[in-house]
Amino acid sequence: MYQMRFSHLGLDGNGFTGVTGIDINALAIDEIVSYSQIYDIQVFNSPTGTFTNVIDASGNEGCGIDLIYWPPTGGAGGSGGGVNGDGYGEIVLGGLKYAGWLEATRITNNPAAGTTAGLHIFGGQVMVKDCVLNTIKIDNQNPGGYFTHGAIWIEGNYMANSQPSAVLGKIQQGNLYSFTTGNTILSMDLVGNYFGLANSRSLFYNASPYQITINRLGMHGNTFLNLDASAVTWCGGTASLSTWGSLLDWSQSNYISGTIGSGVLLGGGFGNYFWYAPPAGWGWPNGGGWGTGANTPAVPVGTGSANAVRNRSNRPILICQVGAVGTHIIDSEGNNLSSAIDAALGVDPVVVQLNPFERIYYATTVPSSWKFYGI
Repeated sequence: MYQMRFSHLGLDGNGFTGVTGIDINALAIDEIVSYSQIYDIQVFNSPTGTFTNVIDASGNEGCGIDLIYWPPTGGAGGSGGGVNGDGYGEIVLGGLKYAGWLEATRITNNPAAGTTAGLHIFGGQVMVKDCVLNTIKIDNQNPGGYFTHGAIWIEGNYMANSQPSAVLGKIQQGNLYSFTTGNTILSMDLVGNYFGLANSRSLFYNASPYQITINRLGMHGNTFLNLDASAVTWCGGTASLSTWGSLLDWSQSNYISGTIGSGVLLGGGFGNYFWYAPPAGWGWPNGGGWGTGANTPAVPVGTGSANAVRNRSNRPILICQVGAVGTHIIDSEGNNLSSAIDAALGVDPVVVQLNPFERIYYATTVPSSWKFYGI
């Protein structure tokens, strides 16, 4: 099957429950459904339980879902059509064997309070843009055993219509298809999104015992709000989120309103670290990614690489040091998950920049004192 078109349709549950609106799931037959387009679909009468899946486009390649929406209660301008609780039902968009690209745009789905319906995505290249969503769930593919996603681009979405307690994270590791291993995402970018957190829930959440690993995570031009002054966090869950020695890039263009706690520690393949928004300055919270309970860790106990101190936070650090001799920097695993490179600086500067995941040690004399400043 390929090049199917579904456009200008209305879907009505008609009082039934457990309904699927459009089903082009090809995973079970291990067949690629190529270049299908789903456009301009209005969903009527979809309170809790009506649609299990509004759209199931698992096992697709080159598929686009665009302009999916629910009418407001009473209908726009009093024209009727919407009912209380409208907006229930999952939307699934996934690439067979993680091949090709997939795109979800202009999906407006903010389900009734207390429900967890969201957008499920997986594939080689997945774009989610200009949507109003409750939550995004990143699933793996089963059957097939494909757990490595390529690039996931999430841009210009509004995800701030509260956060019911049942919605544990705005972005979650899903479990739509049962799995016994975690997901790996080669790169994820969050650009120009508007996130609202509430009910002591998280931005990222993983309820699975299996790790979700993001090799490169870039966050630029986003807004993050604490909507109800509750104890919301960046990360939550069990195995939680990992960025294995590559990149966690937070630009100065992001904006935060209210307090958002670190939550669950992030595992980077070589110890846990914390996530803090810039500028950190001199005011690192206790712990600060160093695991010492202090704003700045103690100087190394001795010379040599065995006593190296790693930057276990998402911010670059300026280290103001006194009396150091033989300063070495070990980079973050060769910048591409390969062998790390150990370089002697040649001179011992008063100020050294240590990027995320990098390590510093001293071949001859450790500093008599140092102080960390978060960029």
